[in-house]
Amino acid sequence: MTDGVTTRANKVFDMHSDLSITGSAISPYSLAIATATLDLHLEGANLADVSDLVSITPSGIKKLDVKWHVNLGSVITTFESEEPLPIRSAVRISTADRTLLVAPRRLTLDGLTNFRDFGGYWGESRHLSWGIYYRSENLHQLSPNDWSLLHQIGITRVIDLRNPFEKELQPTRLPKESNLELFEVEINGRIKGFEDALIAVAQGKLLQITEEDMAEMYLDILDKHLDDLAVAVALVESNQRGATLVHCTAGKDRTGLVAAIVQLRAGVSMIKVREDYLLSNLYRTPFRLRQLEPFFKEHKIAPLSIKPFLSAPWKAMQSALAELRRSHPQLLETSYAPGSKIHQIFETTNTDKEVI
Repeated sequence: MTDGVTTRANKVFDMHSDLSITGSAISPYSLAIATATLDLHLEGANLADVSDLVSITPSGIKKLDVKWHVNLGSVITTFESEEPLPIRSAVRISTADRTLLVAPRRLTLDGLTNFRDFGGYWGESRHLSWGIYYRSENLHQLSPNDWSLLHQIGITRVIDLRNPFEKELQPTRLPKESNLELFEVEINGRIKGFEDALIAVAQGKLLQITEEDMAEMYLDILDKHLDDLAVAVALVESNQRGATLVHCTAGKDRTGLVAAIVQLRAGVSMIKVREDYLLSNLYRTPFRLRQLEPFFKEHKIAPLSIKPFLSAPWKAMQSALAELRRSHPQLLETSYAPGSKIHQIFETTNTDKEVI
């Protein structure tokens, strides 16, 4: 990739729908997908005859004019190019009755572990396109190469869901002359009322954090920040200039709620919403557990006692979405325009950019 940015193998090949499946970028020159996944769809077609290498952009899928070939393996099939591929490259496979798009969902950056595309799903009402909807943890550790990558894949809007305490602790510093729109939509997620649950655990004020505690936090977010969630969803859906990145601190709870609402409004099935939400347990949780090992040892904390806090517990999200369907079903309907106060954000937000 350009500017020293590369994407690494995800080592996971999940089936996300019958028309959109996840592969991996294993080098700047190649993409990979599980051979068994391909076999489910090809139905005897010659892979080389029905495939194209394409680029995912906010304006659509574009065919790449590059020379390439297929290495069909018993476990992994790779699509290899003779020249470097764009960062959001993919394989398009067109058979007699369907078109498949094989694309990496996660992009690995220097300063992010949970940065991924939450589009690429087919819903009952519309297709949630690839390359437009991104999610991640906070942007405090982004390197210059990372910011360059965000620009290259067409991100023009960033939505920060954190509170002032979190932003002061880990500020977002936009590059000089950045054209990014930065919108701040404050949504607080607290465990048992504590501003920082990890500190509360270290101080002995919290002995454990359970899935029930997480579910309680999700429901509290709905109770206190329903309008803010609606505004965040409206900001995600209204960007006409390119792609949007929504994030909080860990990129799994508040961000997960916004992503799930956007997906459900497009008619994406609950099964796919669940699969997408749980990817944080693959991309974020192991890294976070390793990162906190010194903290656990210093404060004599058993990691399993708070693992739900460091994970994406489906029980919590399921309870929140059930409450949304019961009490606020209109927010999940495609015909409903969320965020009645969104005009106030566009009229009154004068984003102060912290410059590096």
